[in-house]
Amino acid sequence: MNKEDQNKTRKITTLGNILFLERKKDEKEGSWKDFIYNPRTGEFLGRTAGSWGLILLFYLIFYGFLGGMFSLTMWVMLQTLDENVPQHQDRVASPGAFISCFLSIL
Repeated sequence: MNKEDQNKTRKITTLGNILFLERKKDEKEGSWKDFIYNPRTGEFLGRTAGSWGLILLFYLIFYGFLGGMFSLTMWVMLQTLDENVPQHQDRVASPGAFISCFLSIL
């Protein structure tokens, strides 16, 4: 192996049964830039436009379904209310009336 081939290979280290591949310094440079947008593959944040489209479609359908279920549940619950009966009822006939003791000592 000549010097140029050694620079291209990755160093393998072990920690117990776990293998680690260490990147060379020239491989690390620009890797975060390529992760944000890779012009060679056309990927944005590691995904292609089709992949992002499928994720967006899934979440639109998923949250649309959740919103529909919530709306249906609210509609069913509101159908159980009668408009001619007061919403809040209490056992006391007149809630403003109370018993007070007046002391005539003063």
